[in-house]
Amino acid sequence: MIKYNYIKTAAFKKLLILVSLMVMTSPSLLADRDTHTIIISGQVINKEYGNPVEGHAVTIVKLENNISDRDVIELFTDEEGYYSDTISTNLEKGSYKISTLDYKGNVLDTVVHFRFLNYASFNVNIANFSIYMPYHTERLQAKFRYFQKNFDNRFKFTFRDLTVADSIIKWQWDFGDGDSSYLQNPDHLFKNPGVYKVRFTVTIKVNSKIESNSISSLIYISDKSFFHIGGQAFSGYFPIDAGLAYLYLIDEKSNYVPVDTVKFDTLGYYIFYQIPVGNYIVKVQPDDLSQFYSNYLPTYYGNAMFWEDAHIIEFTNTTWDKDIYLLPNEGLKSGEGILEGQVSYSDEAKASFINTPISKVDLYLMSESNNVYLSKYSDETGFFDFSNIPVGDYWIYPELTGIKTEKTLFTLTEDNPTINDIQLIIGPQSPDFIIENNPQQSIINNLFPNPASNIVFLTLKDNSILNFRVELMDLNGKVILQDNIADSNNNYSINTNELKSGLYIIKVYDGKLFDSKILVIK
Repeated sequence: MIKYNYIKTAAFKKLLILVSLMVMTSPSLLADRDTHTIIISGQVINKEYGNPVEGHAVTIVKLENNISDRDVIELFTDEEGYYSDTISTNLEKGSYKISTLDYKGNVLDTVVHFRFLNYASFNVNIANFSIYMPYHTERLQAKFRYFQKNFDNRFKFTFRDLTVADSIIKWQWDFGDGDSSYLQNPDHLFKNPGVYKVRFTVTIKVNSKIESNSISSLIYISDKSFFHIGGQAFSGYFPIDAGLAYLYLIDEKSNYVPVDTVKFDTLGYYIFYQIPVGNYIVKVQPDDLSQFYSNYLPTYYGNAMFWEDAHIIEFTNTTWDKDIYLLPNEGLKSGEGILEGQVSYSDEAKASFINTPISKVDLYLMSESNNVYLSKYSDETGFFDFSNIPVGDYWIYPELTGIKTEKTLFTLTEDNPTINDIQLIIGPQSPDFIIENNPQQSIINNLFPNPASNIVFLTLKDNSILNFRVELMDLNGKVILQDNIADSNNNYSINTNELKSGLYIIKVYDGKLFDSKILVIK
C-alpha cells in the first residue's frame, strides 16, 4: 500500500491545468502515445452541513484485469475536500473501486470505468462523496448541487442553492470559465470541454454584521459524451447461462468496427461501459459450454440472424433495455455425415496468397431456402465441424459482422458421407477491391517482414518516384493509416505494434498508378 499526504491546493491546480491541456491537445497527437493516463479525482463533503472534509482518507483499488504498479492507492483530502491521482496504464478498458469511510466506519464506495479509443489517451473520472460527520466547522456554510437540465445539451447545467441560513443578501457564482452569476438558482452554458471548478459564495447580514462563506465543486465535460449500454440475453424464457456479447460501431463510412466483447453474468446480463455516442449493433451468442449452444443461434439486437438485418442502436444516453432473444435453430436428426474444414482470410488475386486462420467465425449449416439447421463457430486455428448429420445437400454460410459473404453448397451421399477438407476463404476478391478507376501497376518492390509483428518496411521498384501516398487498410476498407511521402528513399517503415492480428492491405498511389499488397499481422 502506498500512502500520500493530503493534496495541497497548488497541486490540485496543476491537475486542472493538466486536464485542460489534454482536452485541448490535438486528438491525432494523443492517439500516438504508447501509454494511457487515468485521472481520478473528487471531493468529500459533509452530507448534513455541506462543508468540505479535510484530511479524510480515500482509497483507490484496481479491479480484475487492471494493470498498475500500484494495487492500492490511499489519498487524503486537502483543505477544500479534494483528492486526486494520476495513473498510467496500457489497457484499453478497465475499472477502479473508490471508497471512503464515515465517522462510524461505514464504507461508502463507487466504481468508475475507463475506456481508451483511438482518438484520446487520457480519461478523467470524478467521484464525489457525501458522508455523515458529527461536526460543523462554520456557522454559515454555503451548499449547492448541480445537474444537467437538458440531456440533449451536455454543456448546459442547472445550479441550485441548498444553503440553510436566514437573512441571505447575496448569492455569487463563479463558473470557472470566466463567467459569473448573482442569481440564487442560475442555469449556465459552458462553451468548451474541460474541467471547471465552480465556486459558490453566499453572504448574510445579521445585526448589521456581514458574513460570507464559499464552497466549490468540480465539473468535467469531456470532448465526447460517454454512456453505458446493456441488456439481457434470453434463450426462450430463460437467460443465457454462459456466452459472449459483441459491440460494433457503425462509422461515418458505414464500416462495422468492433469495439468490445464481454461475457454475460450468470443471469444473462451484458454491459458495455464508457461508450461514446454513435450508431451501434450488438450481437450475442451462447458459449460452447452453454446448455443452449446446440439449440440456439447467434443473434443480433432486434432478434436478427444476420448483421445486415440487425437493429441499429442510435446511442445517445445510458440504456439498460437492449434485451436480445436468441433465435432457435431447426436442428437435424442424427446421421453418419460429417462436414469439416477451416476458415481463412485470403487475397485470391495473388498467385501466391497467404491464408490466415480466423477464430470465432459463426458458421451456419443451412438449407437452400436459408433455414438454419445448426450453427458452430471456428476455433483458434480456424477449424470447424458439423458431425453426425444426415446425408443430403447443405449450404455453409460464414456470418462475419460487417463483411458480405456467400454460402457454399456441399453434398453428402451414402457412398461419400464425409467431406473433411473444406476451405472457406473470407476477404476481398483482390487487393484493389476498394479502388475504382486507376490502373494497377507493379510499384512495390518488397514488403518485409510479412507476416510482421512490430514494424514492416516498404521499398519501391522505381527510385524516381518522389511523391506518393501510402495507405494501410483493414479488410472492410477502413483506412487505419495514411501518409504522404515527398521522398521515397526506397525504404519506408510502418509501426505495426498497435495493430491487432489479422489481414491488412498496403496501398501505394503516386497520383496516376497504384499498387497494393496483403500484410499479415501475427
